[in-house]
Amino acid sequence: MQDRDVTADRNFVEYLLMSDGRRTIRIDAVAALDSNRQPDAVYEFLNCGGYEDAVEWAANDFEQDHDFIEMVLKAYTASLSPEVNRQATKVKKERPYQKRQFIESGLAAAKERDRIDRAATARPVDEPARDYVRQVAATDPGERARAAADWALRGGATDADVQEFFASGWIFGAYQDLTGYRTRTADTDKNWRSTLRGLLTTAEAADAVHAPQAWKAVEDQATAALDGWAPLRQTAATQADHWQRVVAGAKTGTSWAVVAQPGARVRQEWAKQVAFTQQEIDYLEDVRARARSANGATR
Repeated sequence: MQDRDVTADRNFVEYLLMSDGRRTIRIDAVAALDSNRQPDAVYEFLNCGGYEDAVEWAANDFEQDHDFIEMVLKAYTASLSPEVNRQATKVKKERPYQKRQFIESGLAAAKERDRIDRAATARPVDEPARDYVRQVAATDPGERARAAADWALRGGATDADVQEFFASGWIFGAYQDLTGYRTRTADTDKNWRSTLRGLLTTAEAADAVHAPQAWKAVEDQATAALDGWAPLRQTAATQADHWQRVVAGAKTGTSWAVVAQPGARVRQEWAKQVAFTQQEIDYLEDVRARARSANGATR
């Protein structure tokens, strides 16, 4: 591998450390990055089973509960959902069975206390606010965000449901969409990266007879990966643009102004995804160009 391939692998692991929603992935990523066996430690994490082990461990119920509580803390802020935030902050440090109890019953109880407190001070929900929730249900690019809007408008829903949607439900749905996207993207990225590493190693070591076929395999893999990255980048760009519009609208003094600050954080996270996807696209285009150049030189 060339230095640029080593750098690309390290950039990917740094991305996992900063952005992946699975604690086990982040723990193993930092271990690989901090190791004094560079670049071997990063290579082994990505290509010798370390990543797969972390993914398998992340599927453990205890780890899923921890990751869920971390997501709750991102969406249910101390200013807008103080009781949920307080309880989640406390239970995050406690034993697995206590985290499970919180998810099964404590979270709902804390949300209800926040609903009661919120209803005591909030203004009645007007029709423009309800229309806006209907718009979110119909047009938000995130599946879980749309589901949150649908829930706020379900049969029998009250003003408190709409208020909760703006205070936390919409943002929680948005983080579910973001986390799901990141998980799928990371797993896909890792898989094509490992395949590409093997093909590059084979091509770089190939003799004159086998080199053209080997480099063509590298080119084809890079092209296939690029085809996969194009819609992923579009998804991230669509989300970033959507949340930029949400935040701009919320700042105009609407009844959903409470969304402005947490929405800005969601927008920032999607902007990071746009930058990351472009980084991966640039790298793959470089690999494909190298493969084509090498094939031209071998003819």
